Amino acid sequence: MRFVPGSSALADWQELDNKIEAFRLFQYPEREIGDPLREGAVPMALRLPDFRGIWVMEGIAYERAVRANNAATPGASQVLPDRTGVSTHAGIGTALAEKFLQELDKSADQKAFRAAIERFFTAACERSRPGWEPATLEPLGLVVRGLYPEWLRPISDAMPTPELRSLYWHGAGRSAYFAPSGFIPLPGAHARMLTSAMSDAPDEDARLNMLSGLIWAAVLVNLPRPKVTASFATACKQLKLEDAFKNGLTSALMAWRHMAPLDTTLFRPYTSEVPPEDCTRENWKTMVMEPAVWALNEIYPKIERAGRIGHLFRYRTAAELHELGSV
Repeated sequence: MRFVPGSSALADWQELDNKIEAFRLFQYPEREIGDPLREGAVPMALRLPDFRGIWVMEGIAYERAVRANNAATPGASQVLPDRTGVSTHAGIGTALAEKFLQELDKSADQKAFRAAIERFFTAACERSRPGWEPATLEPLGLVVRGLYPEWLRPISDAMPTPELRSLYWHGAGRSAYFAPSGFIPLPGAHARMLTSAMSDAPDEDARLNMLSGLIWAAVLVNLPRPKVTASFATACKQLKLEDAFKNGLTSALMAWRHMAPLDTTLFRPYTSEVPPEDCTRENWKTMVMEPAVWALNEIYPKIERAGRIGHLFRYRTAAELHELGSV
């Protein structure tokens, strides 16, 4: 379709390419580093360019978890460099969520959902580094939203704690960014994606986490292309979703800083006052540049020192982010 006359003016095909590439690197890491189970797979992934390596690392963690009878080896992630924490825990959590959801039948009731959540919670915590448990728990929402959408509300209702429920909806938001209905990036697609995500959420906390997770995914997948973030910023401004947008943006950028501590190139546009095309300078400054500078310079160093990067996987207010770094 990109070669249809006039189509380039109607859609941002690079965003679609970025989605497909991120999915390919995660789903087929062996194309980049060979067998994910072999001893040299992780060092090879860490030598890849950062933007490719993070998706490959997540794919390695997922493949190792799936192949080991759908479970990761307890403590295995602890031998990896700290900067792999976001990718490896997300991959392990995705594999564990698939395992326990596959054990349910279509007639599952609230009792069955609660039992599955309990098993998932126990396994995820056992296989997480201390402090990284939320990063392993959050993918449950991603898997449910992507593979079992009919269970999205019932499993939410079965959540035993508010925090686990918030993580669940954040994961569902990440999944919503990859929904087939939003794959063709036609004009207005981002506003429609946000509106659809809001309609899935049963209450305000779920809505904030759903939107924050969606923006998190959009920013990380399109990090080299700030024009996509600018488009979401404009849509969120129009829909009065500023808080959810800023949390998704800043959490994603702080996660990237942890995954790629030496990177300066990809960050530079987000901390500049010069906006991408089709975004006003004022909107870029208030929605993107100022929150990004605040998060990277003021919040990230505190959270990193406190060992709380794994706690960025749900919506938090600015005051809660400050508190997170003080623990």
